[in-house]
Amino acid sequence: MRVGDEHNYFHRGPLNRLPPQLLQAYNGDDDDARAHLYFHCAAVAAKDDPAIIIFIATDNAMMVEKAKTVFGADKVVVVEGGHEHSGMISAERHTERGQLKAMADWFLLGEAQLVYRTYWSTYGFTALLRTGAAAVVIPQEYDEQCRLPTATTMIEYTNHC
Repeated sequence: MRVGDEHNYFHRGPLNRLPPQLLQAYNGDDDDARAHLYFHCAAVAAKDDPAIIIFIATDNAMMVEKAKTVFGADKVVVVEGGHEHSGMISAERHTERGQLKAMADWFLLGEAQLVYRTYWSTYGFTALLRTGAAAVVIPQEYDEQCRLPTATTMIEYTNHC
């Protein structure tokens, strides 16, 4: 699961077509509403199958804590290290350990059977290109009933490189 933060670059184009309540949950200041978008369907799947493990790849420490609350700390796997964005690397903002974590996250993310990722995340997009893992792009493909997108409804792009 790739969970982004305010430092990611994204353009609002496709988001303008979303229902207002979904757009508010995605863009608003309510961290619980945003976490619901990211975690709801994974929580439904984990409830149906107790063997499911939730891997969180993020540069947002708060979302890791929310995931542990939603799924239980024993079900959540994270790579230890600093929560650093993988782009715009600089010695002032990044550490070697944090960047190694970002690389390990990227590799492990591609190994998942199903990934919920934010649509602007090139990081999540490329991790999936490596293995062909299935993805649900949040918020465009979010479905309250947790139906997976079909070949005709999937979006095929990300919007930054």
